Amino acid sequence: MKKILFTLMMLFTLSVSVMADDVPVAENAKKIENLHKIALENQAAKYDFTVNYRRLGCCLEMSVDQLEEFKLFFDQFKDNMLFAYNECSEASRDSVVKNIVTKNAKEMRYILNEKQYKKYLLLMNTTLRNRGFEL
Repeated sequence: MKKILFTLMMLFTLSVSVMADDVPVAENAKKIENLHKIALENQAAKYDFTVNYRRLGCCLEMSVDQLEEFKLFFDQFKDNMLFAYNECSEASRDSVVKNIVTKNAKEMRYILNEKQYKKYLLLMNTTLRNRGFEL
């Protein structure tokens, strides 16, 4: 009985391995190319900080004036992050991102009160950590 079971398992394993070799090489190359494209898109998405200002303003309990100033500074932050991704080399990108985040924190300190600022830092640090930035 064991011999029959072992023989059937070997037969099944060999038939599966033979079928796996029938996949064309060009198809595998396309799959690998698609994986590279997805990886690049994910890397670019890491630097895209598009937010819903109204929802963030409600979360931070900002006034209308604060929200307008926040939009100006945060748009500049978004542009700088995309610049870091597009224009900076891989080696210098981490230091550039760190400088951009530090500058943004200083600007937000000017706009937000103490409670809002603490909440903003919590949200920003969580977002940065979730996107894989190590600051």
